[in-house]
Amino acid sequence: MSEPAVRTPRRVLVTALVAFALAAGVGSAFIRLTDRRGIEQRRQAAADAAAATSLRIERQIDAALGAAATAAALVRASGETDLRDVAEAARRGGVTSVELLPALPVPPGVRELLVLATPQQLRACVRVAPSDPRFAAAILPVQELLGRSGIADLGNDYDYRLVAADAGSGRSVVIARSSPLELADPVRASFAVPQGRWTLEVVRRSGWRMRGERTREIALVLIGSVLFALFVYDLLRRPYVLEREVELRTRKIAETNRRLTAEIEQRERAEEQVLHEATHDRLTALPNRVYLRDRIARSLSRARGEDAVGFGVLVIDIDRFTDVNNALGHHVGDELLTLAGRRLQSCIRFGDVLARVGGDEFAILALAVDPGEITGVARRAHEALEVPFEVSGHRVQMSGSIGIALSASGYTAADELLRDAYLAVHRARQQGGASHVLFDPKMHEQAAAAQQIETELRAALAGNELRTYFQPIVSLQTGRITGFEALVRWVSPKRGFVSPAAFIPVAVSTGLIIPLDQWMMREAARQVHEWNTRLQLDPPLTVSVNVSGRRLGQKELIDDVASTLRDTGIDTRSLRLEITEGEMMQRPEEVLAILTELKRMNITLLVDDFGTGYSSLSYLHSFPIDIVKIDQSFVRRMFENAKDEEIVRAVINLSATLGLRVIAEGIETAGHLARLRELGCDYGQGYFFSKPVDAAAIETLLAAGTVW
Repeated sequence: MSEPAVRTPRRVLVTALVAFALAAGVGSAFIRLTDRRGIEQRRQAAADAAAATSLRIERQIDAALGAAATAAALVRASGETDLRDVAEAARRGGVTSVELLPALPVPPGVRELLVLATPQQLRACVRVAPSDPRFAAAILPVQELLGRSGIADLGNDYDYRLVAADAGSGRSVVIARSSPLELADPVRASFAVPQGRWTLEVVRRSGWRMRGERTREIALVLIGSVLFALFVYDLLRRPYVLEREVELRTRKIAETNRRLTAEIEQRERAEEQVLHEATHDRLTALPNRVYLRDRIARSLSRARGEDAVGFGVLVIDIDRFTDVNNALGHHVGDELLTLAGRRLQSCIRFGDVLARVGGDEFAILALAVDPGEITGVARRAHEALEVPFEVSGHRVQMSGSIGIALSASGYTAADELLRDAYLAVHRARQQGGASHVLFDPKMHEQAAAAQQIETELRAALAGNELRTYFQPIVSLQTGRITGFEALVRWVSPKRGFVSPAAFIPVAVSTGLIIPLDQWMMREAARQVHEWNTRLQLDPPLTVSVNVSGRRLGQKELIDDVASTLRDTGIDTRSLRLEITEGEMMQRPEEVLAILTELKRMNITLLVDDFGTGYSSLSYLHSFPIDIVKIDQSFVRRMFENAKDEEIVRAVINLSATLGLRVIAEGIETAGHLARLRELGCDYGQGYFFSKPVDAAAIETLLAAGTVW
């Protein structure tokens, strides 16, 4: 972008023009002065040259006349008429010729000597004798005389004209000239000659004025005038130029300031946006874990001051949120999280902070002196989440598990509070969810113990510390053992016998359940195949292996089953897989795909703990299930609660209608066995027959051939 030209005020231009005029006037006056002086000098030089030439001509004339007179006097004195000797003597004196002239008209008063001067020649005439009318004449041509006078040298620099004026008649005759032109404004030098006056007129050939010098001087004057005018113009214009430059620079500075200000504002907005994105959740627009940790740290700092205010941190985990994602899709899950965030926002008070800290986890920083107020926030959160959600045409029932950690426990860092709140929410999930748990310091010990168990369990998997136990499954029609449920047991060199209730939850939460299941399936299949081969049993014994919920959605389960069948050699009729009812309902579509593939491999599938979930038997019939296991809690209470017996009866009858076999767990008395036989149950399992024992005990039991 070009800068606008500086507008010069009119007075500056006028002043520059006046300066030009003044400079030109002074220069012209100077030229005229120097020209006049030059003309005078040149005219004076011409006059001096004319005077010098005239003087030489005059001297030549005087010398010639003198020589002529001398010659004439010699003639007269000798009386000779032969003038050759005289002429020779006369020529030595510069006379051209000497001759006798006839009688001449002698002017009155002239007796002896007559000097005649004409434009052509000079004559000195002397009468030969007083009585003789003849004259002896010495003649000098004028042009020859002029040649000796050096008048030609005058023509090198000047134009000249020698004019003779007759004194008697007043006529003028040009004797000599350098140019046929008339001379303008000549200088003159006059001198007298016999019978008249001659005048030498001289003009400088190039004129009195030196044209080239004058042109150069005029050009110099014009150039000087222009330069002076430009100097004056620049001098007067400079303040305006400076003012314009200051204005332009001021504009540039202002524009730069505006641009920098805009860039700074834009950068600040970008930084604010980056900070907002770094401290807020994109889906729900709620603060995130980073923001919450900062606010907790500030609250801890204030809690150590004089104006200490208590507070608590609540971690809220949405129960069974994974089921919603699997059943309805992640877009419904995202919308559900957004709605849940809005409801929880309505549960907090001014000054509290609600943040989304995980996939299905929220956290609340609640300021309160009384812990009862914080638990009140938890109750309001439960109530808000229990109201059914309407999401994309679906009605979804939700609940939450809440863990609470209070600031009064002497925390020094935000992560400590969050850690304990997570321990508390983990305990709430273990209790079945839809509840809130206040952190207890004992949870640290339990968490540390779980960590230690995890470390030792990893070593146990690699160190051959695990054992396979079997609990018989008995046919209630024949009273004989038809198979077993395989159960894992851990014999630690440090702890001794470790209860499954102590390490199975740890294995599930840490993911160790997957290698544990793989090991269990392979060992149980190997052992049962070895019994079937050695004892030649027909039908062969079966073994039921529990499959954790984590593996139900993984296609690797099919590969593990196939490799187990191939490596151990067990018949597909002998290997059975048990899946809990609740785990099947968490991801029904994924589970159905896996179970269908297993069914193609002729694997028998069992539903364990039936009756503890929320599904119906008719709904389970949509899965390729072969056997239903009634949960032991119903069997044990059959004689105590009529409803439990009716549940058992209904399950047995409906299973028979659907073509499913039934195994009743928890048979502990002969009464349980007799009643189940009356109800038509297919199989039984429980301590009445045998507790879970190792392979050696099972071999003893098989050898005994016990019939119940």
